[in-house]
Amino acid sequence: RIPPNNRSLLVISTTSRRQLLDDLDMADCFTSEVFVPAINSLESVFTVIKETSMFSENDQDFIIAELLRLFSKDSSVSISIKALLNLLSLASQDSENGPNRFIESFSSFVIRE
Repeated sequence: RIPPNNRSLLVISTTSRRQLLDDLDMADCFTSEVFVPAINSLESVFTVIKETSMFSENDQDFIIAELLRLFSKDSSVSISIKALLNLLSLASQDSENGPNRFIESFSSFVIRE
């Protein structure tokens, strides 16, 4: 739909495949581009868990404690913010086992040395 008179339209898009926008001649449709680097530390993951509030405070504390039990605080992680938010969202919908489901899914993103 065309926005009403004197109104602007804001379109926000995310992609991990920038080249595809170029191939489809769509890159020029956007006026700005923001690069969001992958999350690479457990501390950053903990911040996202707390800030999104997808889990109760008790569940957040459980998830953080369990991740610290399983991995060193200095463990390297490689996950995009989009993937992390998707994991949190899907796991939070599981009312019976959400925190454990998140921990299990997230563990594959921890780099084991």
